[in-house]
Amino acid sequence: MAIRPLNRVPIPVVGESAYGYVRRFAACLGYEKLDAFRHAVQLREFGPTSELARWERLAGLAGFPIEQLLHMRWRDPDAETARGVVTFLGQRFRSSHLSLARMRFCPVCLHEDGAPEQRILRDHWAMFMAPVCVKHGTLLVDTCDHCGDPFEYRRKTGIWNCGCGKDMADVATHPASRAACGITMALQSRTGLMRATGHINLSKDGILPKILEGASLNDLASIVDRIGVIAATPADQDEPVADDKLKYNAGTIDQERTIAECARQIEYANPILRDWPAGFERLIADVAGRNPAPTTQHKVRGLFATKMGRLLLDPLRGVDGKPIGLLDRVLRDWLRREHGYRWGQRIDVPKEALQQAEHERAERSSPQGKLRARVGKLVEDDAFMQASKLRALIAELWPAATPCSPTDQPGIRNRKVVTTYDGRSFPKNLFSTRDALRVMEDLYGPSSTLTETGCLER
Repeated sequence: MAIRPLNRVPIPVVGESAYGYVRRFAACLGYEKLDAFRHAVQLREFGPTSELARWERLAGLAGFPIEQLLHMRWRDPDAETARGVVTFLGQRFRSSHLSLARMRFCPVCLHEDGAPEQRILRDHWAMFMAPVCVKHGTLLVDTCDHCGDPFEYRRKTGIWNCGCGKDMADVATHPASRAACGITMALQSRTGLMRATGHINLSKDGILPKILEGASLNDLASIVDRIGVIAATPADQDEPVADDKLKYNAGTIDQERTIAECARQIEYANPILRDWPAGFERLIADVAGRNPAPTTQHKVRGLFATKMGRLLLDPLRGVDGKPIGLLDRVLRDWLRREHGYRWGQRIDVPKEALQQAEHERAERSSPQGKLRARVGKLVEDDAFMQASKLRALIAELWPAATPCSPTDQPGIRNRKVVTTYDGRSFPKNLFSTRDALRVMEDLYGPSSTLTETGCLER
């Protein structure tokens, strides 16, 4: 059965957010509550990442061809090979660069738009590293200045209101710094929506150096985010890293950042980007050596043995999974010039340390090493097991001994668990692994496997 178009619908605007379009739709039909409209038209979970069937329903209700609405859809162009990548304002963009829960908006823009059915929630306001309305020179808003609650996309509120009743267009704004405006303008200029951003003649020229002007929207957002987070983190808050591994998820973008925090980060990034590459080299020199006692023998990882240092070493990748490379090239040149280190060169590690590391790797991968790791985890978690499985584990650890029966030992805690399936109850008696191993140790002495792990320390 075809969907009958409703009698009064808003015309979609290029650059408009799907969340804002739904709000305008509700206002056109006279709804006071957003959730009542969503329920009435069966679009309760609708958003820019919704499946195609929901967009087809919205198009049917509006009476427009679906092609007139899909510019608002953040769809994943290749879910199998580009996880977390969406189409944002016509470009491939990592969804982690977008505020996925909170609405970010300019109250002055909403006020100037006019009546509720005419207000436009701009899509580009969702970019984390573009927290400024360049038209009015103010920071965007994502929190009510009356009650302090966040403006969340799916919250049950009035059409353009906070839960407390405060009109979004009446929320107070704060001026943005020139540096924050500059970075926001540089990002918005890559959206191709100059009129929607508030600057009809917005140009990329002069905002950032030539080497950065060719960067795509996603790549520039990644670079700004990485440099901003590192530069805005003081040395006394940069936590040391005590392992010898690079954690490539260290650059995960914090979705809980406030607009003020985003603005502060891009304010720090602005002078570094404008003085490229010298500004970035100064940042590298500031982060290097913050950990005075690194545990690694690797020259570079020891030099950057803090959380921000490892973030510097973490290669940025574009939407295609390939390294962006701009930051890496400057870092490698700096290491070669200042420390005589060529990227990828072999590190002079003492022979004894190499032999010890190799021995430890072989030990961990051996059957005995895997058994120690499994037992250590069971003891650490104070796991409970069925009697038959517990006896089998004990037999592995004390092969020459007679395994104790968990049911005959009062010192072993037990726990009854009842599982219900198809209306029937299946009770099980589970016994403490930690207690059973200690009983065996008292009877037969320490297991050679557990002695090395120390997992039964009292």
